[in-house]
Amino acid sequence: MMRGSRRRGVRFASGSSMGAEASGLAGRRAAARGVGVKHAGQAAGRDAGVKRGGPAPDATVAVGWNVWLVLGALPAALLLAPPLSNYFWALNGFRSVGVPARLGLLAVAAVLGVIARGRSDSRVRWLGIGACIAIALALGVSERVHLLGDTDLRIRAIASFDAGRFGMDLGEWARQIHAQPFDLVVNCLLPVAWVRAGHTVIQSVQLASLLQGFAFVWVIWQVSARLAPPAGARVLVCLALAMSGVLEAFAGYAESAGVVLVAGAWWWCEMLAPLDRRSRVVRLAGAWLLFLLFHRVALVLVPVMLVRGMRRHHPQDTDAARRESLVATAFAVLLGVVILAFASSGGRLGGDFADLFAVLSGWLRGRRVPALSDVLNLLVLVAPVAWVALATLRDPSRNARDTAGRGWLYGVALVSLFPMILALLTGPHELGGHRDWDTSVLFGWTLSLAAVDFILRLPAGRARAVLAAAVPVLALVAGGWVAVNANAAAVGARAEALASQPPRMEDEARSMLEVFLGDRAMSQRDAIRAAPHFERAYALAPNPRLLLLATEARARAGDFAAARVDLAKAWGSGLLNTRNQESARTLGTMIDAMEREARGGVRDSVGMN
Repeated sequence: MMRGSRRRGVRFASGSSMGAEASGLAGRRAAARGVGVKHAGQAAGRDAGVKRGGPAPDATVAVGWNVWLVLGALPAALLLAPPLSNYFWALNGFRSVGVPARLGLLAVAAVLGVIARGRSDSRVRWLGIGACIAIALALGVSERVHLLGDTDLRIRAIASFDAGRFGMDLGEWARQIHAQPFDLVVNCLLPVAWVRAGHTVIQSVQLASLLQGFAFVWVIWQVSARLAPPAGARVLVCLALAMSGVLEAFAGYAESAGVVLVAGAWWWCEMLAPLDRRSRVVRLAGAWLLFLLFHRVALVLVPVMLVRGMRRHHPQDTDAARRESLVATAFAVLLGVVILAFASSGGRLGGDFADLFAVLSGWLRGRRVPALSDVLNLLVLVAPVAWVALATLRDPSRNARDTAGRGWLYGVALVSLFPMILALLTGPHELGGHRDWDTSVLFGWTLSLAAVDFILRLPAGRARAVLAAAVPVLALVAGGWVAVNANAAAVGARAEALASQPPRMEDEARSMLEVFLGDRAMSQRDAIRAAPHFERAYALAPNPRLLLLATEARARAGDFAAARVDLAKAWGSGLLNTRNQESARTLGTMIDAMEREARGGVRDSVGMN
């Protein structure tokens, strides 16, 4: 069977197949006994009969036609996807940028492909590579227009924050931007402090992204050890885990996605460790609690914590430690909920569960069914390596027993996180799959972790060959998404297409997109173009505040009659609260003053003639 597969595939030749497979087996046995990766590699070399200092063993291994089919289909999609098509929003970034940017992406993919072909378990090498990636993301190709997620809201909040002028205390501000305590510190208070030190808001957000990027690189290194990769493949495994669209979360991204990835990846690092002593139990519960203080998504992962304590998922697990893990989990959940209640997040938690229940009930009744194109785009964007793993599904050489225990954890985690995917695609207060992509980053990274683990169950040489072939393709997929969001002109065109072209977004999501387009036009001092966006936003999701925005835009454009029509419609809506009523009166006064000024200017112009 293997000989036939080798005849059909493309070969990676550099040594003996038996040596590589023995190397991988010895490495896994050493890891299962608690031996470090470095020592595992040494044990592998001895078991394979390789003399110290001799050439590193590897396998003449076929990647397989099915793997090459997937690895060929992804670049083909990048090259063929129409730039402004909403059916390919995760893949058409490559064609949406200019030729110099495309050449740069190809060069980066080629360099990473060369690195992936080398054999290295060096921590220094990976941290060096990862640091270069983090710096390039945060400082070189950072997000420009802030169309995605709530980044625009957070940047405005950071720029405006002043306890006396902003009119909010810290707790109210945190609720306004939906920030958990540690998220507030890292992504809001740190940038505010940097701004007050004399830097711009964008530079401050880039600093926060850079620090999170460095942390993510370090955590990936720790997680890679839990997968017990074959000797010489640890840097390769790190690259495979990193290369996806989730890297956008570290590209000057003013949102919580970065801390979700760092805290979530660290939690996975503790989940995959053996529960063999009390310190491990404490570290696992502590990692979950830390995660919760960064983001509420940790609450949906409680079932995974319970499954970890109820079943043996590692050869070194002990029954006593697993029982203690269940107690520690209950204590951590109780403590976390109490902390969040005092941190004024309790109401937001209730709203989250209410929204999620509404989405699920609507979905089961056939309403708000997610668009298939959005689901596929998300899966390609946040977990492209999963498609590579799927191509190896029927490989008969896989050792299925090695990953059976961890498979339960991955499965429960993905099932627990999946309702969030439904919510972001069809929820009443969400932005749609394209803009709200960051809600799926933990789901995507978990799926990527499971996929890489699945590939590593292949014989050592074959696993290395598959991952090495995949890395440059994964880099192109991730790079296209990062590059297009760093290009202001491309993002502006994509936003206009998202509002006007099929597939149709939910009305609420489209309304929020129209507001974004109106705000952007106003920031460009184009009030004539901004006003229709606000009026369409109101038509899609009636809210008098949107009519007030339209009123201001019409007035600044000099169309005072239309401004008064919008203002009267706002008063007639009957939905104005006290703050909006005050704004409406101010706008009425402003319209009168601007109209008198415009008429005076006209009379002066006539008199001069």
